[in-house]
Amino acid sequence: MYLQIEKTNTDTHFHMKKYILSIFALLLAQSLFAQETATYLKGPSDWKYEKIDFPLDFAPEIKYQGFEELRFAPGMFDTNAEGYFSYAFAFELDDIKKIEEKELKDILEKYYKGLHCAVATSKEMQLQPELIAVEVKKLSKSSFEANVSFIDTFTNGQAINIKMEVNTFRARAKNALVIMAIASPQSHSHPIWKELYQLRDSLAI
Repeated sequence: MYLQIEKTNTDTHFHMKKYILSIFALLLAQSLFAQETATYLKGPSDWKYEKIDFPLDFAPEIKYQGFEELRFAPGMFDTNAEGYFSYAFAFELDDIKKIEEKELKDILEKYYKGLHCAVATSKEMQLQPELIAVEVKKLSKSSFEANVSFIDTFTNGQAINIKMEVNTFRARAKNALVIMAIASPQSHSHPIWKELYQLRDSLAI
């Protein structure tokens, strides 16, 4: 009887170990798949990656086809973290050759107001889209700087000012424009901007 119990425990241990290894392999495969399918934002690997198709559910007023890629710094939704609300995004928008200040401002306003309302509604927080404001300044033919006054409904509902640097370029092998931005509420002297610039400089174009 003792030998039979010992064998059963061994089998259970073996199957549990096999199950854990299978789960680990699945998670690793999903992570590698995300890295392989990133078109522009290939890394850093410890910055969470997401991809969303246009039109966006939370901002259907943005009438473009294409997709958005995002990379979130570690601590993105931790108000005490160095990387709080620091991230990069790339919009690939079909059938567009260029974009001007007014159009970029319109896109960002619709995006952040829609995002605010969607998150606030899901968390039963106060809707304050009138407090969302965007300023855009054109620096060159393909670069802009922007400031977004946002209400962080992802965490504690506090007002934050997101500093943003934006670059645009033509997508390869298709008729589309890419709008790439790095953003953070931290001052430009903060170390997070060094990481954001490194991310931008490593952009796959």
